[in-house]
Amino acid sequence: MEKYPVMYWTPCAAHCINLMFKDIFDLKHFQTTYKRALKLSVYIHSKTKLLNLFRKFTGKRDLVKFAKTRFATTFLTFKRLKEHTMKLIKLFNCEEFLTTNYSKEEAAKECGRIVQMPSFWNTLHEALKVGGPLMTTLRLVDGDVKPAMGYVYPAMEITKSAIAKAFNNDETKCKRVFEIIDTRWTSQLRQPLHAAAFFLNPDFFRFPGESPVSSTINSAEVVAGFYECLERLVPNEELQTKIANEVSTWELGHGLFSSSFAKRQRGVKPPVDWWTSFGASAPHLKEFAIKILSLTTSASGCERNWSVFEHVRIII
Repeated sequence: MEKYPVMYWTPCAAHCINLMFKDIFDLKHFQTTYKRALKLSVYIHSKTKLLNLFRKFTGKRDLVKFAKTRFATTFLTFKRLKEHTMKLIKLFNCEEFLTTNYSKEEAAKECGRIVQMPSFWNTLHEALKVGGPLMTTLRLVDGDVKPAMGYVYPAMEITKSAIAKAFNNDETKCKRVFEIIDTRWTSQLRQPLHAAAFFLNPDFFRFPGESPVSSTINSAEVVAGFYECLERLVPNEELQTKIANEVSTWELGHGLFSSSFAKRQRGVKPPVDWWTSFGASAPHLKEFAIKILSLTTSASGCERNWSVFEHVRIII
C-alpha cells in the first residue's frame, strides 16, 4: 500500500463469506450434524446398489450437489438431505435394503439411526435457515452477471435481516451466528471501498422525498468511506474538487438523476450501466462511479470444487 498509494487492497468477499460458513458450521451442534450428514452421504454414495435404490426413491437425484466452493457444497448437500427426509427414512427401513448384506454392516446401522434422530433433522433445518441467506450473498459476490462492488456493504445487513426473519426475529437463536458474521464483517469486509460503492449504487441511494431503501447509506461511515476513496484513487486535487462539487447533484437528485425513466431503471440496469446512461449531469462523478462500481469483489478460483470426500478427510 505504501508503494502504491492510489490503490486499494480488499479481501476476497467470497472467501470471507466462506469463512463465515466455516465458523458457523464449527459451532458444536452444527459440527455434530455436519459429520453425521457427511457419514450418511458418503455411505450411500460408496455402495452402488444402495445408491441405485436411493435414486429409485428420488427420481435419480443424488444427495451431493457440487457447487463452486466447499462450504456451498455442504449447504446444498444439507438442503438435499432435508428435501429427502422421508425417502431416507424409507430407504433404511424398506425390505429391499433390509434383505441386502449392507443392512448388516455397522455403518449402515448407524446411518439408520441417524435418519431416525429428530435432533439431526431439527439442527439440519436450523443450518438451512442460517445458510440460505448467506448462500444468496455468496452467489451475489461471486456471480458473473454483474460487478458486485456496490452490494457488499449492505449485504450483511440484508443477510442478517433474512436470518432473523427465518427465526421469527428470536434474537436468542441468532445471537451467536450474528456475532460470527459481525466479527468477519468488521475485520475483513467493512472497507471504505465497499462503502463508497454502496454510496454510489443507484439500487440503494434515494433522493429527498423518496422512501429510503437503506437506513445506512447516508451514514457518517459510508460518506466518510466515499471521500477517503476519492482522495486515494484520484490524486489530482483539481479533479477531486470537481468530483466533490458534483456530489450534491447526486445527493439532491438534480438534472438527469431526477428523470422518471432514470428512477424506473434503478434495479433494472446494473449500476455501471445506469451511471453510463444517466450520469451526464455529473460527468466527473460519473467517471469515478463507473470506476468504483466496475471493480470485482472476489478472486475465489482457489476455493472451488472440493468434493464431499475431501470434506471427510478434513474432519477425520
